[in-house]
Amino acid sequence: MQLLTFLGVFNLETTQFTWQEKPLLENPSPYVVEALLKFNEIQKISVFLTPEAEQHKNWKGLQECISKHKKISIEPVPISSKQTEEELWNLFVKVVDAVPPNSEIIFDITHAFRSIPFLAFLVTAFLQKARSVTVKSVYYGAFDRNQPETPIIDLTPAIKLLDWLTATEQFITTGSSINLGNLLSKIQQDFSSQDRQKITPPRLLEKLGTSIQDISRSLELIRSMGVLKETAKLQKIPAQELAKEVGYFAKPFELLSEQIQQSYGQFALSDPEKLENSQSSLQKQFLLLRWYVKKEQGTQAILLAREWLVSARCVAKGMDYLNKGNREQVEDELNQMKGSKPHLTLATARTKDDKITLTWSNLIKYRNDIAHAEMRRNSAEATQLQQYVKNKLIQEIETVFSEFTV
Repeated sequence: MQLLTFLGVFNLETTQFTWQEKPLLENPSPYVVEALLKFNEIQKISVFLTPEAEQHKNWKGLQECISKHKKISIEPVPISSKQTEEELWNLFVKVVDAVPPNSEIIFDITHAFRSIPFLAFLVTAFLQKARSVTVKSVYYGAFDRNQPETPIIDLTPAIKLLDWLTATEQFITTGSSINLGNLLSKIQQDFSSQDRQKITPPRLLEKLGTSIQDISRSLELIRSMGVLKETAKLQKIPAQELAKEVGYFAKPFELLSEQIQQSYGQFALSDPEKLENSQSSLQKQFLLLRWYVKKEQGTQAILLAREWLVSARCVAKGMDYLNKGNREQVEDELNQMKGSKPHLTLATARTKDDKITLTWSNLIKYRNDIAHAEMRRNSAEATQLQQYVKNKLIQEIETVFSEFTV
């Protein structure tokens, strides 16, 4: 385990450091690092020092203190005392270079000055994502000269705000709640501290996390029936009890719960495969198609739209749209219509069948382009596909099967 800490030139006063209200040292010390060694297995200490701090008595005293621990190495990491943008980036590089990939680290920001604590949190997030570094803890010694003891505060939960930020950005941008679900599902693991053991653990957060992860996977893999059924399950989670748990244990998610319900709840249908639910199921799937377009997920939109058109044609004819034989029959009809009017355009499409034929022709062309991964000549460019999804796909479908797009 590696400890990253900061040391300045201000006078340090001796104090008794405590952890979870228990004294850590036999004798008071000015160095929080000495106290951290009592409840962390640390093998290496990296101390970030300005040129002034490297010449100060604080650094010499800390070295003498750590020298008593033969198995622990301590090294200085020179940093600038300036606070320009360039020097802040240099500090960022210094911290990153000091930490090997795939290592475990502890941050101590007790003696960090000016903007360094803020930067330390950002570097922490970067190291976790880019270097696969495990940040075990972030500590702060809350010194008060009017108090005989200095409690060491664990700021690690604050790092999770950055995880919530990343997961929130993913959901808002792409609609995926995989990371949000993962955070919710793992909250139970936070019940390791003594204080948390005194309260009743959450009962529904793991269920919520699993549910929205299942919805996201179904969305990603275009499991349209799965989306409808999983969102129906989500709505069955007791709302009032869930709101209490979210408010107490997952405060960041409280700001997103309404958006999750609005984004996913519109698809809910418990039995989408029942024949009597065919029209409702198609309408829900069309809402899903709109969702894909809004989230700029062009591949999913085109693939679903192609199947949706076949389904709509089946239902319009009074056929079971999930029956394989019925689908093949309708696909053959649509292909024959397409073959009989190879030069059909928007200007010459007069009847509803003409418009269905034109819409089918476009969907087949773009669907094949995607499905065959551009492994043919004269394939459409990515921008052309995206423009079709953004500007034409929904409008063409609404024109030919408006009864299923309400």
